[in-house]
Amino acid sequence: VCAVVRVGIGIRVGIGIGIGAVVRVGVGVGIGIGIGIGTVVRVGIGVAVGAWLMTRIPDTAYKPIIGWTVLTLVLVQLWRMWKPALFERVPHSFAFAATMGMLAGITTMMANAAGPVMALYFLAVGMPKLQFAGTSAWFFLIVNLYKVPFSLGLGLIGKDTLLFNLALVPTIVAGLFLGRWLLHHVPQKLFDGLILAFAAIAALMRIGLF
Repeated sequence: VCAVVRVGIGIRVGIGIGIGAVVRVGVGVGIGIGIGIGTVVRVGIGVAVGAWLMTRIPDTAYKPIIGWTVLTLVLVQLWRMWKPALFERVPHSFAFAATMGMLAGITTMMANAAGPVMALYFLAVGMPKLQFAGTSAWFFLIVNLYKVPFSLGLGLIGKDTLLFNLALVPTIVAGLFLGRWLLHHVPQKLFDGLILAFAAIAALMRIGLF
């Protein structure tokens, strides 16, 4: 499946997961709205920039760049965990939030890669796992709905991708229930470690190392 088709598929999957997660998770609604308003605006600008870049840069060029960017963020987060005093105020600064928001918008439009970016941002600001899940559910539901007009304009949404999304519905529903159960049984420290590990794996896949 070509990169643009994967992006188109990912948008509808993201919307479906977002709706299900908002319904099933049922946590973090307040913090999701509170943090999301300012962040979503910056992400929205990033989505527009990403849509523009997609018409000018081949996916073989931008995927490794996104991968190396996410991997760098993972390494910075690990360094921050090792030396917390060095980055104590950075995660809560406007510049950091604005940069991560723009980066998330660009990466979600170009490669559906905002998940690792926002996960690392939420970890950096010290968000507890329940608020992490609730905020993520609202955030990605809003962002993926916002991406639909851009995706239609780029020809990313079609009959084939919609049928593929429909076939994924049973596994998405199963994943939502499993995810909710795991959320309440996985300790916070292990949760943070898994988020970092998954972000690193996603980065390495986009770099092309496996």
